[in-house]
Amino acid sequence: CSDDDVNATDGGVNPTPDAAPCGPTTYPCGPYGTSVGDKVKNMELEGYIDAKELCKLHKDKELDLTKLAKLSFKDYYTGGAACPNDPKKLLWVMVSAGWCGPCKAEVQAVQAKYKGDKYDKRLGIMNVVIETNKNNEPADAAFIKQWASGYSLTFPVLMDPVFKTGSYFSKSQAPFNMLINTNEMTIVYRSTGADLPNLEKKITEFLK
Repeated sequence: CSDDDVNATDGGVNPTPDAAPCGPTTYPCGPYGTSVGDKVKNMELEGYIDAKELCKLHKDKELDLTKLAKLSFKDYYTGGAACPNDPKKLLWVMVSAGWCGPCKAEVQAVQAKYKGDKYDKRLGIMNVVIETNKNNEPADAAFIKQWASGYSLTFPVLMDPVFKTGSYFSKSQAPFNMLINTNEMTIVYRSTGADLPNLEKKITEFLK
């Protein structure tokens, strides 16, 4: 599928009224949008992660499948990074659905390179799963646990049952991929459909 920019709407991505105020050490202030060059709104999701996700090399990570944890875009923001001496410079948000064949092929290919340390250590990856093997059935904890275990994933696997990521793409266009510059939390690349070679080219170009 070709890229299909979606107009910026609330879509469940807006920070809640009691969210921490924005600022240099918290999260960049708006305006926010969904197109390349726009700052992204913070989004928090729940799933399975390595407890030291932000500080480990890719090859050393292992998901903790015994308990759910929360992870957000904010966690990768370099202004408040947990590992300030070795922060992630680029965040790859990979959105998948269980019924989507190209999504399955993508996560398997990415995991092989991730575990083999073929990606730059300054790249963070989160896999967001929106639905199960059945179209329109929201992903839940049981499904993403099965998803992570079945593909032996070691990057964070998060569920998005209310489709917060719907501000960026239509479900029929899955997989969706977005690269975020963590210094400014701006979108540097976004695409729908399977296009891993071009995506990896963009990652290499940015981290140079």
